[in-house]
Amino acid sequence: MLPSPPPSAFSFLRPPRNLASQFELTTQSALPDHPTVADLPRAVWRNKRYVLEESLSRKGSKGRKSWIKRHGFFLVEIDTNDSPLSPYWACRLCDAKGQPEFFAAAATSSAADHLRKSHRIFESSQAADPDLSTDESERPKRRRLQYSAVPRARVKMIRELSLGLLINTNVPFSFFSDTFFQQLAWQLDPHLADQIPWSRQSMGRLLDDTYKSKKDEIKQELSDALTKIHLGFDLWTSPNRHAVMAVTAHFLDRQGKHQSRLLALRRQLGCHSGESLAVTLGQVVREWKIEDRVGTVISDNASSNDSCLVNFYGDLDAKMSLADVRARQV
Repeated sequence: MLPSPPPSAFSFLRPPRNLASQFELTTQSALPDHPTVADLPRAVWRNKRYVLEESLSRKGSKGRKSWIKRHGFFLVEIDTNDSPLSPYWACRLCDAKGQPEFFAAAATSSAADHLRKSHRIFESSQAADPDLSTDESERPKRRRLQYSAVPRARVKMIRELSLGLLINTNVPFSFFSDTFFQQLAWQLDPHLADQIPWSRQSMGRLLDDTYKSKKDEIKQELSDALTKIHLGFDLWTSPNRHAVMAVTAHFLDRQGKHQSRLLALRRQLGCHSGESLAVTLGQVVREWKIEDRVGTVISDNASSNDSCLVNFYGDLDAKMSLADVRARQV
């Protein structure tokens, strides 16, 4: 297939005919390291400027869940100073015809009526939709969250850096709740500081989510490895006198580059016999789903480690001989 030709100079002079094409055009370049509202993808319609609602930070918001989101854009109008004004929903089907219809997004009933009457689009689960009601007076009133002039991408970056600080310095989750730290952050950038959820609960959830996400990435790396997964393990004693087994993986990735990954720091319970060590090592291997990918195993020169590998490889392959085990031991 021939590559599509680059757009002509005239295509940049012509105003895009709809919202979707404007957003598509402005999302082709990556955001800078410290983005502002002026850097966000935007669209202009009838001399009014809009950005996507999801690109602005709104502390405490869990995002839109209404079914109308599948059929339109949730937008926020911005003024000439790039400050957020009111939220709107624009119909995607009307926009495709070059005539987008806008509805106030404070409630979704008007937008839903438009989809039903103009496009014959219905949602069978409307009654269970928490963001939709045909009678707004029946819904309990709640404090509406204010839009900020802080891009969501910048808040995400600050939170990831904050999590890295917690991990590297081993400080408690309550670190960011310290009065002096909060005053320091507010002095540096009050608008940004007000938008970052730094509570212990929020940072704890971020740590759990990040751990699960990174673990899935490593599982995929192990699955895509060009070689067997070679393991290394050693036993350590923590400052509080707990025995801990460290397990590392070594392999060549899809680009043929050597990679090392820490797979576990697993508490070693009971005695430190070879059989007990083999149980712990086997649990780690099964957790990472690499039972059929194990190559050699590296350990220090202890008789319990020799016994461990005899039991470990025997569990992986009952037909493996003692000579085969020795050949896989470093």
